[in-house]
Amino acid sequence: MKELEFFRRQFLLSEYENFKLPWNREKILNYNLFYHPDLEFEHVANEMIDLYLLGFLFDYENPEYSNKKILDSLKGSYSFEHFLENLTKYSGHYVIIYRSTEKFILLNDACAQHEVYYDNLFSSFATQIKLLEKVIPIVPHSSVDAINFFSSPSFISQKIFIGETTHAENIKHLLPNHYIDIEQKSIIRFFPKDQLKSNTINEASMEACKMLKGYIKAASLRNKIYMAVTGGYDSRVLFLASLDVDCKYYVSRLNNMDSRHNDIVIPQKLAKIFNKEFKVIVENPMDKKEKLKQEISIDFPRELKIPGEEYYKHILINGNISEIARNYYGYYQNILPGELAILYGHNGNSFVCKEYEKWLKRSSSMFSEKGYNILDMFYWEEKMGNWAAKAKTEMSAMGTIIYSPFCSHKLLTILLSTPRNHRDEYSNNLYDMIINNFSNEVSKIPINPSTKKKIILILKRFKIFNLIQIIKLKFKLLKI
Repeated sequence: MKELEFFRRQFLLSEYENFKLPWNREKILNYNLFYHPDLEFEHVANEMIDLYLLGFLFDYENPEYSNKKILDSLKGSYSFEHFLENLTKYSGHYVIIYRSTEKFILLNDACAQHEVYYDNLFSSFATQIKLLEKVIPIVPHSSVDAINFFSSPSFISQKIFIGETTHAENIKHLLPNHYIDIEQKSIIRFFPKDQLKSNTINEASMEACKMLKGYIKAASLRNKIYMAVTGGYDSRVLFLASLDVDCKYYVSRLNNMDSRHNDIVIPQKLAKIFNKEFKVIVENPMDKKEKLKQEISIDFPRELKIPGEEYYKHILINGNISEIARNYYGYYQNILPGELAILYGHNGNSFVCKEYEKWLKRSSSMFSEKGYNILDMFYWEEKMGNWAAKAKTEMSAMGTIIYSPFCSHKLLTILLSTPRNHRDEYSNNLYDMIINNFSNEVSKIPINPSTKKKIILILKRFKIFNLIQIIKLKFKLLKI
């Protein structure tokens, strides 16, 4: 296999030059920027700043704008803080290197979907640790807690890092809402900065409709796009936002799905209403060649299934990140580190509990003061920054670009500015209104109907479901 078939769409920024892959290269001060030829790259500059972009940005107000056009607009920022403010309106998956006479900064998109790993000496930064290993030594963990976690059944089965930690003691993972000050050798939280302003669900839904349509149109003007549509909220909102552009729609038939499954029947109904072509496909397991690409290119690769060849050169639009605004982790109050570990599937693990205790101490009071819910932010920074981001990197390694339009600070802030009880996981008034804004007819088609959901909604109507969930979580914590 050719060397360029590995580490696709990845980058490495390092003080060292001992990198042997045949990648593109740029010199930035005393650092060397190497990036795979598949990865979009732009550089713009004026007398004040240099901006380097790896990945892609979309402008919902100006869908026709290219990466370069957007960077040209951003380079007019009069300070780094002004640059961050201007950046919030865009969606995309990217890494930006910002260099001025005062600052040398590396940051990534709103939900850190383009991953960044870095060593504790701040000498090297890359999409995966396996790239860092090509220029610097990797130091194994010395603490018993860390060693036990990375050999635990829960980590081995999930293969997902937690917090900013990795399996190497000297390597960290950049979390969403933080940037790296390379010159000062420090990690800085930059979001949230301002108090969250309250919006009605009507105001938020109207703005969200406009933004999602713009982002998807922008993606369609750069490349062919396709979208998996199911019976759930996230894909329905994106389906409706994409109706004005050329997009292919499909659903993957899983082993447990027959022709009457909601994820087949409901999207077929949606497609029929708007006279859109819709396919039910069976995804293929990776062959030996694809598995080798993953083993070389990805840290702790997972078994994946991939759509057919007709979709390879498209951008896959998916609904990840939307769940941040759907109360995925419920309504628990005064959450404890051990409870966060349970919610994330690592019951009683001391290493995980310690990391979540650090996260809570650093951020929980600030979230509350700014008007953000701690569990919403935990889902944003932990679940999206690790689980969802890894899926993007894995698919990129196989040449498939996945784009989540909800990956925008401005859009997420608008969604989170609404009352939390109106954006429930099971009955989301905000998303119902977004759907109704697009199509009154579609709003009559139920969201993921099931007996379980009916029971949950009844329990919620009698205001006992949340209490049951709290009791269950406390009981799990006591059993540890």
